[in-house]
Amino acid sequence: MLFSRDEVARIVARAPLSLVVVDEAYYEFCGVSVADLVEDFPNLVVTRTFSKSFGIAGLRVGYVVAHPELIRNLRRVHNPKSVNVLGQVAARAALADIGYHADYVGEVKKSRERLTGWLRGKGMEARSSEANWVLVKVPDPPRFVAELESRGVFVRDRSGFPQLGGWVRMSVGTAAQTDMLCERLESALHAVGLNGVTR
Repeated sequence: MLFSRDEVARIVARAPLSLVVVDEAYYEFCGVSVADLVEDFPNLVVTRTFSKSFGIAGLRVGYVVAHPELIRNLRRVHNPKSVNVLGQVAARAALADIGYHADYVGEVKKSRERLTGWLRGKGMEARSSEANWVLVKVPDPPRFVAELESRGVFVRDRSGFPQLGGWVRMSVGTAAQTDMLCERLESALHAVGLNGVTR
């Protein structure tokens, strides 16, 4: 769920004795941040990762933005070896090519809306996000996921989550990747008997 800056500020202000952590893992895709509020709220922590838009999830690189006093306290329990050398090198390389990163994020945003529109055009209920994924509702999620997996597409069955019965989550990539995804989705939809018919 994406909270507005005002909502976060109100929450943090009303809980001055609590540590409020805001996960901005998908910040680059949504463009909304509260990181600058840490100067005014010493109980606010913003976490970010290189796993999503920078694409180096396996290297486990992330960082924290917080008030200087809070950072000093965190350093007391921080393990200086928590990010290995390979992760550090990869993160520096990613930041050195920020132009490519911006182009990639822009392309993913366009692909996200294109995929949502494509699914809706097939008569399916689909929801876009502020991140790099789309939710789509299907009658039989396990079968749908299996059909896609047999075609080399791996998606997440979210139907076991509260209020997500029947929903599957698909990550979104580049325009070329979205082209391939739509082709394989077309085949999977026929296999499960959807065939573009509104359900």
